[in-house]
Amino acid sequence: SGHGAGFPGRGRRHGLVDLTHPLTTSFPAFVPGEEAVRRTVVTIEDDGYYMQEWRIIEHIGTHLDAPGHFTPGGRLATELRPEELVVEAVVVDIADRAARDPDTVVTVDDLRAFERRHGRIPRGAAVLMYSGWAEKVGDPAAYRNPDASGTLHFPGFGAEATEWLLRRRGIRAIGVDTL
Repeated sequence: SGHGAGFPGRGRRHGLVDLTHPLTTSFPAFVPGEEAVRRTVVTIEDDGYYMQEWRIIEHIGTHLDAPGHFTPGGRLATELRPEELVVEAVVVDIADRAARDPDTVVTVDDLRAFERRHGRIPRGAAVLMYSGWAEKVGDPAAYRNPDASGTLHFPGFGAEATEWLLRRRGIRAIGVDTL
């Protein structure tokens, strides 16, 4: 279906694009043991309908982090309005570099190169990183990529690039295809 396979249709203008992965009990978590847990509560055969119970940590699977996740006093998910969550998005592709260096980050140079090729990043947009890392989601060890000491290694946004996007482009969100 293309769902969760990186960012489907990158390089083309689209309407809405579903970037989610199905949530399963094997979806990688930051810490092993924090994966979703599911059990059958009732069955059609015994109860006339089917129902499951899920236990999940709020930061697993495809999700968004509200400002309150990182900023004391920041708004929580229940305080965000739907119209704030449907925004124009741009995709910065660092997959070639990420294939060679799992600790690579989106840099200001990447953002400037993106703008030279595609035009200015719109104010209020979401800037999404495509690293190709989502292809590893079926293998939790590869997706987490811990070293011998347990430190995780995967691409992300550099602090300088994030500050640049906030201050110079007034973006609304960043997104990654990693933990």
